[in-house]
Amino acid sequence: MPPPDARLQHRIDRALRLILKDSGAIRPPPLPFGHPDAPDAPHAIAALIALRRNLFPNSPGPAIPLAAPAAVEPLP
Repeated sequence: MPPPDARLQHRIDRALRLILKDSGAIRPPPLPFGHPDAPDAPHAIAALIALRRNLFPNSPGPAIPLAAPAAVEPLP
């Protein structure tokens, strides 16, 4: 089987950036995967990352800006 076209990797990365831009930060879904009321974005992110890792295992990860971590208040 020939190696996947590099354009596919760029399209996967672009799709990840677009989904993350629309959904904010990477967060675990409030409902488990497969639940009918769970949001679609976490499922799409997981599927795109799996495709990218399987098709391009030696490629460095995409440059995707992540949201800043939430401030944690110290315990009293």
